[in-house]
Amino acid sequence: MPPESPSPEPDESVVDANEVERLIAERVEESQRQFGRIYDRAMGNGTDPRQIFLDEANSLGPREIYGDERVATFQESVRALTWTTRDEFIDGMLALAALFHRARFFDPDVRARIESRHEREEQLDAGLLQLKLRRSEDDVTLRDGTHIEPGSIVVELSVAERKSAPGLRELQNSFRTVAAYVEAHPDVVAVTGVSWMMNRGLVERLGFERFAHVPISPGQKEKIADIAQKAREEKNYEREVTPGDVAYGAISRADFLRRFGTKETSTDAEAHDPRI
Repeated sequence: MPPESPSPEPDESVVDANEVERLIAERVEESQRQFGRIYDRAMGNGTDPRQIFLDEANSLGPREIYGDERVATFQESVRALTWTTRDEFIDGMLALAALFHRARFFDPDVRARIESRHEREEQLDAGLLQLKLRRSEDDVTLRDGTHIEPGSIVVELSVAERKSAPGLRELQNSFRTVAAYVEAHPDVVAVTGVSWMMNRGLVERLGFERFAHVPISPGQKEKIADIAQKAREEKNYEREVTPGDVAYGAISRADFLRRFGTKETSTDAEAHDPRI
């Protein structure tokens, strides 16, 4: 295993170092769960967990963000990894991935590349929602096995500014509009969003999973919470919306189309769902 190079000094734009360390810790926890799932799948199939990881991570996204040399060195280290137990495999993979976890927040060049990936082709209205087709800079694995990684194409949803809080029927109608768009774009792997609603049972019932480790800037959290709170002022809700409610959530393409697509695409999504 090559020695870990020194971490770059924090960029001046990092306002709260404690918040960054918390986000890094949450990302490490998600990686720990991911490596555990890969190991269990490999043992069940009689395959090499290193190869499963390398196959799943083989995309242009990480290379564009972290650089060819850094990724190639990491891949060679993964191939050379040895272990005797599940915990040793997970610990070994976490040690190799540690530099990437920190570079995401402390390396100015990596941060700049991540920011540049926000630029993607389309942004459209979908009822009470707005959607943007973009490349993900996040790394999460959904419960059906769908892996969203840096470079994956996703539809990102946001709630349009409005004078009243959205209801369930409005959300469902907007999701059907989004489903038609997803159907027309076969390269979309998942639907994602950053919202205070990710911390409410309603969105979970609609199929979204919440991932607390995905970083959201304090400014974005405050803006989303402020808009939501103003929209709820006309109704006497007991629970207020705070920046702490704002979180990242995602649902796989197959699950989203099964719930909100046309009958034909819902059937097709079920046919390709790895859980069925």
